[in-house]
Formats: sequence, structure tokens, C-alpha cells
Amino acid sequence: MRIMRLVVIALVAMCGIATAGSRQPETIDVWLRAGVQIDEAGHVQDLQWEEQSKVHAIIAERLAPVVRSWEFEPATADGQPASTQTGLLIHILVDELADGSLAMRLADAKTGPSARSLVLPAYPMDAVRLGIEATVTVTVEVNADGSPVIVETTYEISDKSRSARYGKVFLASATEAVKHWKFRPELVAGHVVPGSTVRIPIEYCLGVSSSDCNRKRENAAAERKLPAGLYQGDASAVVLKTDIRGQAI
Repeated sequence: MRIMRLVVIALVAMCGIATAGSRQPETIDVWLRAGVQIDEAGHVQDLQWEEQSKVHAIIAERLAPVVRSWEFEPATADGQPASTQTGLLIHILVDELADGSLAMRLADAKTGPSARSLVLPAYPMDAVRLGIEATVTVTVEVNADGSPVIVETTYEISDKSRSARYGKVFLASATEAVKHWKFRPELVAGHVVPGSTVRIPIEYCLGVSSSDCNRKRENAAAERKLPAGLYQGDASAVVLKTDIRGQAI
């Protein structure tokens, strides 16, 4: 239902039609993922949207010429500006106004290596039976072919008395899943940026009613400034120069 509602919102926003009714105004977050190639002058040379929902396709079509007009501080190789291929994550706010009309505006955009396809980890059955929850954070470096190299793992277990045993179990589950993920690397002059990493927090929660797990999930999302299920590198070799925040689209 939420997807269908967003389809309606996106279509109305594109057509400039006011919505009927007197609902309480609200703001909906929409995230778009893409791959982008930036030339030595910091201009967008190529833009490829990730396959997502019909909502994203509608908004992406309207947003594409805006993104192509952005300017970046280019990456460098051997001290010289260089062409860069990287992931692009765009945060859009869809405002439902008091009079029922709709408006879209840009909230933020980030570049860097990013996750493209995810394999969900299996919840260890012994941990399910004992009611044990966990948070595992996997940090990876991304190869040029998009495969991950796990460089660090940490975990936190709800049952501290079983941490030593079940920490290893949850780590094994998380790392086995992440090994099969596919990423969009950041390439400068055709080479991977050394030390470029993506942090992946994975929450093992036993139902939506778990207040502790929900709190941790919210805290992790706030720290990363990304919703669950979206993963972008902590740093990028290019910097967006265009001031986009608040720009209407």
C-alpha cells in the first residue's frame, strides 16, 4: 500500500495536480541509487539508475537532467584530476502540503562505493530458540569487480552470558551472507581507491516488538544517516560542489 501511495504521489507531483481531501500534511523519504561517471573537470558524463520500483523510475526520469547539471570536485591520480566511477545515493523529500498539493525537494546526495545486491543472513536457529538477539557490523573493502573483502567484524549480543559462544555463530552467519553481496566500487582512473570501505550493520531481531532491537536499529540508521538496507562508503574520492539541499525538483 505504501508503494502504491508513493506512485500516486510521484505521478501527481509530475503533473502538478493538487490532491483532494484534508489529510494531515506529511513528508515522505525517497532514496534513489545510481552509478555515475565523473570526468576530469568534475562533470557528470554518465548516469545509470539502479533498477528499483516504479516510483523510483518516475522520479528518476524527472531528476536525471538535474543530476547531470551537478558539478563535482574531481578525484586525482598522481596529482592530476582523473575520471571517476562511483555510486550515487540521493535522498528526496516528498512534502504533502496543507492544501493537499505535493512538492519534491532534494535533501542530500552521497558518492562512494555502495551495495547493489544483498543476500539476507540466516538467523541461527539455536539463538532463536533461546531468544538471543544480536548486532553484527561487517566492514568491507570493495574490489574492482564489485566483490567484497571483509576487513573487520564486531558484534554485540543481547545475552551477555552467552556472548563468547553465540558471537561466533552470529559472525559466521553475517560474514557468509556478506561474502555473496555485490557492490558498486569507486574507481579513479580505472583503479579502486585504496582503503575505501563500506560498513554494514546487520540486526538480528526476534520480531518488531523488540524495543531494544528497534532502538539499536534507529541509532545505527541515525549514525550512518541512511535507512536500513542502504549501504554507502564512509568516504569518497569526489566531492559534490553544487549546493542541492532544499532544491525543488
